Amino acid sequence: MVRNFRLIVDKIDKDADGFVSGEELKDWIQYTQKRYIVDDVERQWKAHNPENKEKISWEEYKKMVYGFMDGKSTVITGDKIFSSTTLEIAEDKNISRRLCFVS
Repeated sequence: MVRNFRLIVDKIDKDADGFVSGEELKDWIQYTQKRYIVDDVERQWKAHNPENKEKISWEEYKKMVYGFMDGKSTVITGDKIFSSTTLEIAEDKNISRRLCFVS
């Protein structure tokens, strides 16, 4: 376990002085957060684009993500509320014409 910790410290310790400064720790945290975001986006894209298309339409995306919401429904998951009305408002504002998801 100490060896694994040392490997991580070596990655964080950019100036190789044997210590991790506040700036080095901040940089490491930012790096790992960005890496997580990129990995998560790639995972989400694969999940929402199983046919590996170059582009998917708003209609396709909406069906894959919100397809469980038929009619005038509201779904509460944790601290988020999803409503089919929200999607209709977005469509009324022509978002569906302007929005295209590209890999």
